[in-house]
Amino acid sequence: MRNLLGSSSSTYLLQHAANPVHWQPWSEDAWELARTNNKLVCVSIGYASCHWCHVMEHESFENAEVAALMNEHFVCIKVDREERPDVDHVYMDAVTMMTGHGGWPLNCFCLPDGRPVYGGTYFPRDRWMQVLRALADVYASDPTRVETSAAEAMSILQQRSQPHAGTASEPRSTDLLPALSTWMRTFDTVYGGEQRAPKFPMPSSIAFLMRCSEAFASAASIDAGMLSAHVRRTLTTMALGGIYDHLNGAFARYSTDVRWKVPHFEKMLYDNSQLIALYADAFRWCADNHYKEVAEQTIHFVENTLAAEHGLFAAAMDADSEGKEGAYFVWSAEQIATALGADADVFTQVYNIRSEEIFEHDWYVLHRSRTDAEAAADLGMSVEQLRTVLQRCHGVLRGIQAGRVPPQRDENVVVSWNALMVSAYVRAFRAFGNPDYLQKAMSLFHALMQHGSSQISSQDHQTELRLNHICSRTTVVPGFLEDYACMLQAAADLYEATSDEQVLSIARSFIAAIEREFASENSALRVFTPKSASQLVINTVEVYDNVIPSSNSVLATALYKIGILSDTEELVDQSLRMLRAVVENTCKYPSSFAHWGSLLLDATTNSLHVKVSGAGADTVAEQLYREFLPNVFVQRIPEAAVGANHADALSIIICDRHACMAPVHSVEAAFELLRSHSKQ
Repeated sequence: MRNLLGSSSSTYLLQHAANPVHWQPWSEDAWELARTNNKLVCVSIGYASCHWCHVMEHESFENAEVAALMNEHFVCIKVDREERPDVDHVYMDAVTMMTGHGGWPLNCFCLPDGRPVYGGTYFPRDRWMQVLRALADVYASDPTRVETSAAEAMSILQQRSQPHAGTASEPRSTDLLPALSTWMRTFDTVYGGEQRAPKFPMPSSIAFLMRCSEAFASAASIDAGMLSAHVRRTLTTMALGGIYDHLNGAFARYSTDVRWKVPHFEKMLYDNSQLIALYADAFRWCADNHYKEVAEQTIHFVENTLAAEHGLFAAAMDADSEGKEGAYFVWSAEQIATALGADADVFTQVYNIRSEEIFEHDWYVLHRSRTDAEAAADLGMSVEQLRTVLQRCHGVLRGIQAGRVPPQRDENVVVSWNALMVSAYVRAFRAFGNPDYLQKAMSLFHALMQHGSSQISSQDHQTELRLNHICSRTTVVPGFLEDYACMLQAAADLYEATSDEQVLSIARSFIAAIEREFASENSALRVFTPKSASQLVINTVEVYDNVIPSSNSVLATALYKIGILSDTEELVDQSLRMLRAVVENTCKYPSSFAHWGSLLLDATTNSLHVKVSGAGADTVAEQLYREFLPNVFVQRIPEAAVGANHADALSIIICDRHACMAPVHSVEAAFELLRSHSKQ
């Protein structure tokens, strides 16, 4: 027997298509069924590569007794959080409000009108059955009590989702300092990141702290050296830990321990695209070649493992294979010794293959405690000798892996996550000077436009640009604010690197669509779900920066950049109005508003626009790109834009929001002006 999920194109929903639970996809038909039969609705949300989603499925949703209980008392709706982030946001907020924490699988029980009444994340089977029976009993015997719970939950959620009015005062970067000092007390001074487990890579937070180490280098109330050391420690230990795949590149979603040693092994496109950008920027910041290797190896993983149709990328790679978490990725000491022969001794010392480091049973997760230089010194080898041995070992183990059953791939092609990869390619181009990365960024951007967008005629016969959320022939989900914001960010990054007027024109179309579809009353912030789409019980206004920055902070940052690059003061002002709406919280809780914090640093340091044209402009622009100049936007102006009469002589013009300096004609003079400006 198959339920109603069998016709879906979602990898996650198809995983549940043979469950005895009478799952339905999210639809008006499902809610009408709940209203007609006056049943509570179980909204169960997950994603294809989620390990604990698989565990709950095997324990509960494949169990006939559990399924019978669910089918009798509830209308059961399965939701892929990648397809419907709007649904996920609403019920994640509800469950977090009810329990103090969230995560996946996410299970929320609702009235037939969609209002939440109870929820949680993973439930063991016995506990899940207790919850099912208790909710069914109370809804049958005391529906007023359930109605009261729903009303209370909605009141809190509506208060939380109210757009922020903001402040009229000009934001100041120094207002960050007290909370930043408090945040620093939570740093793990041994392994980086926060003093807690599990540990998630937080690209926006690390990028913000990197910025702060430079912006507050002379601040008396902050130890900028500690900030800098923390960023280096976090980046290095993450890349040495088991959360990083040392054979194939790329990062797992999180580590279960404080050492970044044991991951849940799923790998997400959104994590890795942001981490490529972060490690590329870190290379510009401190010139550590290890960071370059990590970024380029992760690009290789994305291109070789997540490549989908039309030059786009799939969403993720699962943690499980052959019914076991991490089976594709772990090794026994015996396997390593047999496979590597004479090289095994070096490999086992470098990757901590010793009894006290066992992951489970007799399996090891490859992880390191020392850099190549440190390990080579301890082993009495040169760095080159060590790398030769390790490369040989990696090749052998990859060959063995090729004979294993690989994890399943999540075939969703998410527009916003692919747009993050466009930006990653651009940042890698800027850091490493490889023109192939810029070409790949442009190709990916145009593939998203071709397969993830459409032109429609409005009521006044004007053509309007619309984005989809998923690039799929069978799944049509209207684009959310995150899709428009990430595509606008990608367009801004591409326009800076190429000065392509077509990209700028597309960016302006995105801005018009955002104004039309996502405007909120009495606030500069934007709602998450487009007005032309079916509405949920709440239209979320997303402001908190998590692993992925909030859609509003991405939008505000992109508007600021495009405004600077195109000399459009209106866009800069719009960005700053959005920033003012959250600046109080940004300065109080910078760890939850880190992407906003980076925008605050841009806005309060008088960002510069450097226009490079004439003979040798490409070389000069690349020199400027490679410097860590976070509040400086560098643009190569093509000959057609400056005119043939000015194309022969190198010209570098530096502008702020209000005026341009006199042109200079050497990169040395440009750097001198930029250094002088940074000290003002």
